[in-house]
Amino acid sequence: MNNRDGSLKSQILPIVKNRLKLMYRNKLLILLCILLPLFFSMLVNKIFEKKTFYEGVPIAIIDRDRSKISSEILKKISENSAISVKNIEEEDIEEYISKEKVQAVYIFEKGMEKRIMAGEYEDIVSVYTVPGSLTAMGVSDIIAGEIVPYVCKYLVIIDGQRQLPQEEYEVIEEAVNSRFKDLSNDPSYELPVIVDLKTPNSDEVKEKDKDRNIFSISMGLGLIVIFSTIFMIAGCSLFIKERENRVRNRIKVSGVKPFSLLFADILSVTITGISITIFQCIFMYPVLKGMSIKAILTVALFMAVYIFAAAAMLALLASIFKSHISFQSFTPVMILIMGILSGCVYSLEMMPASMKKVAIFTPTYWAHKGLSEMILFGGNLYNIVVDIFVLLAMAMIFIVPARFMYRN
Repeated sequence: MNNRDGSLKSQILPIVKNRLKLMYRNKLLILLCILLPLFFSMLVNKIFEKKTFYEGVPIAIIDRDRSKISSEILKKISENSAISVKNIEEEDIEEYISKEKVQAVYIFEKGMEKRIMAGEYEDIVSVYTVPGSLTAMGVSDIIAGEIVPYVCKYLVIIDGQRQLPQEEYEVIEEAVNSRFKDLSNDPSYELPVIVDLKTPNSDEVKEKDKDRNIFSISMGLGLIVIFSTIFMIAGCSLFIKERENRVRNRIKVSGVKPFSLLFADILSVTITGISITIFQCIFMYPVLKGMSIKAILTVALFMAVYIFAAAAMLALLASIFKSHISFQSFTPVMILIMGILSGCVYSLEMMPASMKKVAIFTPTYWAHKGLSEMILFGGNLYNIVVDIFVLLAMAMIFIVPARFMYRN
């Protein structure tokens, strides 16, 4: 390295070797970047294993009407496993709501049955809820889902009474009442128009394991992309520290060319990023289950391309920042934002369409897209060729201005 005319190899390898020693010193960061994707993936999987969003939510119901219909509705609500109905007095409402002993209090107003039978459905229930409670909103859907069938029933009867002669109406009314009774006793019946209101996951809904796994694995892959990139930030901060300590100048004076130094920086960060990714995939080996050796090698190649593109991006940013503290403060937030925009945390389908227009300009988007294509949907090299070329193009775009910055 002391020889100005030394080969590219002799200039780069000592720098890379020294970089790797420094980067692997932070054992805690290494451990976190390896284990956190696994932890969050398992957490999401456990959340989606639940058969209900609501289970035993405490509410109170006060029946002022004490009619046949209100009693039937109250009985059905009490049998719903998503809800735990408490009996309270009206003067206790404020205490139970303010201290969150219940999430909501529902009052079946006097004359409820008469209004329903008359086809009127306004002001039949009063509701008091804990301010800002999302759970209370979901429970209100369940309550509404038990009331709506009665409202629909009598609206049909009233409409028939208006349109048909009395004799035909009586026959139809009897038939409607009989059918409604049969359906009410049938546990498998769900009225299509209120299926989401009556049972928002309160019954034993058999969710497909495949759908749950896809969501948790997709998040796991996204977190691999995010945390492998975050780990590389620590390596790039070393470059700024070298500038601050004037080590950079001594390296250049010793004969190392700017491009050789840039190449050594990107290579060292790429190697550490790949090694972290390998450990991440080892701990998340179930996601690779059933894949052929060829497919696994394709995934490895693809991740190496992404890590290279990310390393080039971070090397460019490191050449711009003057302080390693500001660099370490800014870039993790930037990577997290990029990950969110790219669908690494939440599916892009859950976000505004405009988000995707921004996401396509980030390497994390193409990384997550390619990984999902290979691992979740059984793709092959042909399916991710575009993703590979886009990442390589991004790497070149980052390297060009970085080379200019290194010269200066």
